[in-house]
Amino acid sequence: MIEIHMGELLERAIRRKGLNISELAIALNITRRTLYNWFKQEAIDEVTMERLSKVIQYDSAIVKLNQ
Repeated sequence: MIEIHMGELLERAIRRKGLNISELAIALNITRRTLYNWFKQEAIDEVTMERLSKVIQYDSAIVKLNQ
């Protein structure tokens, strides 16, 4: 099975959409540092991923299929 680095996947999705990191952090009520820390994590819990998916309008079901 292919290993998926969730943080890298998240970062790519955000960058592809051209989202501003500062604005995204504000929308999520977190710091920019927290967001960058998430990018480094191999795994991101489901609740956090759902929250992020809603804000960045990304279908997290695609990720769940690969887990």
